[in-house]
Amino acid sequence: MEFESWDQMREPDQRALRFTPWGLGPQMRPEDNADYLQKVLATFDLAPQVAEGTQRSFDRLRGILPYGILNYEIFTAVADLALLTTEQALRDRFLEHHQGTVVFVDPAGVNQAFPVSTYEDVYRLAQKKGKANAGLIAAAKKASRPVPALWELRVTAGSMRFDGMLSSLRGWARQLGLLLGQRNRRIEGVLTKLRNEVAHPGGYNLDTPVQALSTLSDLAEIINQLWGKRTPGGHLYPTPVHRDVTAFAWRSGDFISMAAENVQHATDLDEDYQYAIALAVTAGPRSDPDLPRFDSLYETTAYPVDLLWGPGTRTQAIEWLENNRPVPDEFDHLDRLFSLRADGGQLSMPRRPEIAAGLPPEERDGRWYLVRADYPNDAFTHARNLEDGATRCAATGPCRACHAETVISGTFAETVAALNLEPLTPPVLRGPFAGPRSMPAGPTPPM
Repeated sequence: MEFESWDQMREPDQRALRFTPWGLGPQMRPEDNADYLQKVLATFDLAPQVAEGTQRSFDRLRGILPYGILNYEIFTAVADLALLTTEQALRDRFLEHHQGTVVFVDPAGVNQAFPVSTYEDVYRLAQKKGKANAGLIAAAKKASRPVPALWELRVTAGSMRFDGMLSSLRGWARQLGLLLGQRNRRIEGVLTKLRNEVAHPGGYNLDTPVQALSTLSDLAEIINQLWGKRTPGGHLYPTPVHRDVTAFAWRSGDFISMAAENVQHATDLDEDYQYAIALAVTAGPRSDPDLPRFDSLYETTAYPVDLLWGPGTRTQAIEWLENNRPVPDEFDHLDRLFSLRADGGQLSMPRRPEIAAGLPPEERDGRWYLVRADYPNDAFTHARNLEDGATRCAATGPCRACHAETVISGTFAETVAALNLEPLTPPVLRGPFAGPRSMPAGPTPPM
């Protein structure tokens, strides 16, 4: 290879200068590009409680990335190392959680404690138990016996098969509640595959500055989430959505949402408008686009809407607000539970389980699904696929084919009633563009 001179090494890489805050465009000045990159990187802060090793590895990547202005290949190196650092973060969090002692449940169901000081100790221990399990399975197959109980890692009140690899670490973190979100579960799986491609490369690849920043941003969110800190406005693990006290005003073919305090100023609206007061996500980048489809009995909006009062006239709305003075709140939309009823070839739109619990007996027949998902459409699609019977969607547990998890399916008594929830029967109110409350359980998408 040809080695560059010191002066050549200090020359900016023209490819990097084409990436600007507004997309691809005319070349930026190197100093402006460096300033912009460092300002973006400054927003990727880690929580103070993050393990030192993970913190230092992340800071190293954050410090190296701006040098991609001089050598474009650095962006790819940072993105690749960020994927590998995900595993380091999980290992550090595992060690911190177990505090020097790992407990495995033996085939007899007895807890066995083992001292560990590094993750290599954990890995060797997990591999040893894996070999013991392989022997037990082979012996059972040879004797035509059912597979016996195996060595499993103790996790809170349960246990899991654990081989010490990245996928097992992800499963451990999820079972412990350190990682959240059904859509994130799929994204975490993709990041694991990308990490494996970095560790076992099959060819050359070249990442852009945008890809490097995005991967580093995701890494920061994963690390912070592992140590219990959500990311305001985050892509993966955002803080709970802020819900404002909101007024809905509608008539046939027209829908308006406004801050509740503006109802008294809505004098230009005709008297035939109906009004309702609700808690809803109406501001910021996550403003709910589905509010006109609101249905108080079903989950038809992207984020949950709680009806506080309505419907009624503008005068009644003003009076209710003055007497009750509701306040905004926050709602965590990740890993929500939805109840869906399949009966007579129709599948209902998702309900909150507490609303399903308040249904009269004549509306409890059929097959019920309790689904964990981040959004109601994800829950509906998953249950529809199960009803259709022609997809890879999992009938139990986390689904590998979509963004949902089947918690349980069965009768009303086995699913909804088993939760022992306080029944909730809100007033019936439908937005002007609310869709059907049930649809054929076939391949047609819900919206």
